[in-house]
Amino acid sequence: MDKSTAIITAITGNWFNLNESTKGFDSYVLSTRSGDEFKQHAKEKGWELITLDKPHTENLSDASIQSKDVKFLNFNRSKLEKYDYILYHDHKYYFNQNQINILKENLNDKYIAAGEDSFSVFIEYFRCMFYERYKVVEHKIRNNIDLFTQDHGWHLLNTQESANMSYLFWNMKKDGVEKVIKELQEEQKKHDHPECQILFNLWYYLNRDKVQLVKPHIIDGGLKRKLNEKYLMGKHY
Repeated sequence: MDKSTAIITAITGNWFNLNESTKGFDSYVLSTRSGDEFKQHAKEKGWELITLDKPHTENLSDASIQSKDVKFLNFNRSKLEKYDYILYHDHKYYFNQNQINILKENLNDKYIAAGEDSFSVFIEYFRCMFYERYKVVEHKIRNNIDLFTQDHGWHLLNTQESANMSYLFWNMKKDGVEKVIKELQEEQKKHDHPECQILFNLWYYLNRDKVQLVKPHIIDGGLKRKLNEKYLMGKHY
């Protein structure tokens, strides 16, 4: 049993079925759902429910922002204070024990490890506009990019090296980690939109020394999705 690492995920908005938790790790699902049915579902899958102190909503854009609060550790973390590492992953993914050990080995004393991806902020912007939860806050996402370019120019956005937000592996024992967490939370509060691929990467381009990008093939053959249901555009995403 690895008692140094906690695994967390988020279920906000519409009902999603959880995957089985990773054996050998304390696993927590953060949710605005607190009813007995969901609590029992979480327990059967091996997750302990932590109820978010936020109103439940099925508005996809608002619910998506709530899930980003979990990704950026913006909730009451009293139950998680004892852990050296916190792995957040989207609920549709599954990590095995070996993959988590590989993340530890590849952290390189950084604050965060994230999956390496190859897309530009511009590509991500146009891609996300196909989804209603982002389209309704397009002005906020555009403003996020515009403010960045006004302060730092366009040249930093030419890179194809980016972080994929399917997971964040937090090094909670490293001095200064709370300052990094606060920086990201303040960015989220300032821009107030759910497009974390853009939000995080604009921060990352100025903070490369704080983040370790992990190539997908290193993670034991690559991270796999495990979908327990059919996902419907406009209902689930």
